[in-house]
Amino acid sequence: MAGLIGNLSRNKILFFVNLFFLIGTLILCWVNPIPKISKYYVNRIGTNEEYEYQIYGDNVLLQEFVCNEEDVNEIDLPLSTINAANYFGEYTVELRNKNGETIQGWANERKELIGNYWKQFFLDNTLEQGETYYIHVYAPQLTEDNLITLSGVESISSIGTVDGIQYKSCLSTHSGRYNDGCIFIALAHAYINYFAVISFVLLFLLINYILIRKDKVAEKETFVITLILGIIMMIIISPGNGPDESYHYYSSYILSNVIIGEKHICVIDSCDLFLCSGRNSFNDFIQTIEYKNVYFNNKEIIEYVYNKLDYPIAYLPQALGISVARIIGLHGTSMYMLGRFVNLLVYSIIVSFAVKITPFYKTSFLLLAINPMSMHQASSLSYDMQINGISLLYFAYILKLVSDKRNVYWRDYIVTFVSILLIAPIKFVYYIELVLFFLVLVEKKEKKRRAFIEGVGLVLLCFIFTVLIQQSARASMTMVQATITASNGYSYNDKNIYSISGIFREPIMYMKVYLTTVYNCLNQLFLEMFGQKLARLYVNIKEHVIWLYVGLLFLSTDDKEAGSTGILSKKFIFGVFAVTIIEIVMITATGFLMTPFGYTQIVGLQGRYYIPCIPQLLLVLCWYKNGGKVNSLVILQGVMFVYLEIIVDVMSQISF
Repeated sequence: MAGLIGNLSRNKILFFVNLFFLIGTLILCWVNPIPKISKYYVNRIGTNEEYEYQIYGDNVLLQEFVCNEEDVNEIDLPLSTINAANYFGEYTVELRNKNGETIQGWANERKELIGNYWKQFFLDNTLEQGETYYIHVYAPQLTEDNLITLSGVESISSIGTVDGIQYKSCLSTHSGRYNDGCIFIALAHAYINYFAVISFVLLFLLINYILIRKDKVAEKETFVITLILGIIMMIIISPGNGPDESYHYYSSYILSNVIIGEKHICVIDSCDLFLCSGRNSFNDFIQTIEYKNVYFNNKEIIEYVYNKLDYPIAYLPQALGISVARIIGLHGTSMYMLGRFVNLLVYSIIVSFAVKITPFYKTSFLLLAINPMSMHQASSLSYDMQINGISLLYFAYILKLVSDKRNVYWRDYIVTFVSILLIAPIKFVYYIELVLFFLVLVEKKEKKRRAFIEGVGLVLLCFIFTVLIQQSARASMTMVQATITASNGYSYNDKNIYSISGIFREPIMYMKVYLTTVYNCLNQLFLEMFGQKLARLYVNIKEHVIWLYVGLLFLSTDDKEAGSTGILSKKFIFGVFAVTIIEIVMITATGFLMTPFGYTQIVGLQGRYYIPCIPQLLLVLCWYKNGGKVNSLVILQGVMFVYLEIIVDVMSQISF
């Protein structure tokens, strides 16, 4: 492969790769159509007293309405199905003018409504403001056993006046008469999904940036690659849809209050409350971008009750971004996105240093940095950015330290101390990574006893500084959170949770629950570790995309500078393997603290918790390779096409 690439001129490579990108984009968008973005004039609504209008056989519906908005080219109807063995059959929706003439019709398969509630109908021409129209829905092929329904109300007075539309008479042959009710209708202007277009353009530019570089892509390009891929992730994942992002937003905002001297409350404009909910919806996002200064006086005060802010370092980058935004007068979506960007910027800097200092596996470290799940976290407000970035940098430093032919100096202790202090207090399970430095001491020092004493001293020092930082933060920022007790576990929402002490009281039961979890969830957790589920787990990336990335990651250990054979001892590799296994076991066991007592399987585990273990596992699996077989440019281009599929997958699943 490397020889083939070398025999082609750079211009030919550019031509063929760009051609493949364009054709691939068209094919992927044809297979998984990306929906248009809708700007709603009349929102999708519902009430507590909805009425279902049944459509089947001779039962039809004719709804009259007046459009009071201009530039409407989309009509949404609340169509749904009932559970039935037969989901086949067609239904037809027609738009008619005031004279009863059909303007446009849509014949649709009933099976397309499975799992949906609202159906979009795009118009060839916009509706005229102030004109009367009719919605005609019929389905002669359907029967009472596999009918479709339209949601509405029996009395228009129950929904009051709706801006943008005037509901008039509704004829339902199911009831055999005109009635005082109506079906719900949403009106919007649909236009091209520019979020997807911008993402495609950025990826196209990044592909060409990589191609015009020299054959070796190393640390100098890492920053650019990571930053651009992160920006793409920021674009395709709407605000509020990162991992636990609403909680991280509260925490970052509270720390921002401390930085700029405000009260300990989180202020959210009412129009920005979508930031606290999810399913990757872009409609509210668009509204707040366009009208970002309209609703600022209509505020919601949200008390912070989710995470204790007793280790503020975890939210420092995000809080700095939010603080800058507040100082210059931004708020809502703009403030949110600036906090995200600063988080991403810090991550890009950290992983660039990781690629720079690692003595081998540079391409592999770059691929680890742009792991889709890592990029998803780094481009959100999540503190996992810090855990993933620092752990990668720390492991690169460990490899550099163990491969250098020199003694361990005090600066190495300081680097290790700072690295662990930045990640382990956030999630205590990562303190186990201190053992990696202990392995270096064992390798480097002739006196093993002294190495042991220095290692233990470093652990104690980390714990002492962690406690000092936490106590200092708690003294100034008192928050509410459930507490852990050795006897009862988490006391959260009056639920009894598995406890740490319970492991010693009922070890067999705990082991059974643990093994059941591993058996049932191992494959899913592995895929999630590389980004198979994004946007609060609501967006699924196709499994073959994840396996392609994993294959490229393993292939990257065969690049020209990957080989570590003869540099790292078997004893060190075995030690890394042991530490990694213990770390994985501990991460999984922490799931007990989120699992109600009596459950037969651990709940709350996600693949992203295991990301810091990936570099160590990769080293253990591939350390024996000599490298030199694969061109790193080929691997990186493969990863770019992984991201092409991710863009299409995410954008094809956006909600409204």
